[in-house]
Amino acid sequence: MKILWRNVPIPEQFVIALIVGGLWQILVPVSVLPPSVAWVPLGASLIIAGIFVAFWPVLVAREDDLEDPTSLLTMGPYAISRNPMYLGWMILAVGLAILVNSLWLAIAALAAWLYLQFVTIPREEKALQREFGAEYDAYRRRVRRWL
Repeated sequence: MKILWRNVPIPEQFVIALIVGGLWQILVPVSVLPPSVAWVPLGASLIIAGIFVAFWPVLVAREDDLEDPTSLLTMGPYAISRNPMYLGWMILAVGLAILVNSLWLAIAALAAWLYLQFVTIPREEKALQREFGAEYDAYRRRVRRWL
């Protein structure tokens, strides 16, 4: 199976948020959860799930360029969420915040989500609306933004 590696998701919002949150955690460590090793399996599981959710769309898209789509993808993860890659990164970021028990990473993940929700995704949806018109409208009514 051929994959277009340009589709591999690395949203800048999450990269920046994780770096900034990680630096704050190093400089001024603040825990968000009561200390317990029980959080480790939960955090690790969410990280693994997030990676799977973020990369599943790459496998579904195969050679289709997600930056310049010629068709609207509506199968696989796109039948569950209109933004499966962002959803995967959000799950991964929450898992990382739980794994290292970091309030700063949790705040950074929330900030990244807010930016996506109110800036990035609306801009992308406008472009998809222009490109695919009624087909995108029907898809948007049928599939939720996140879950």
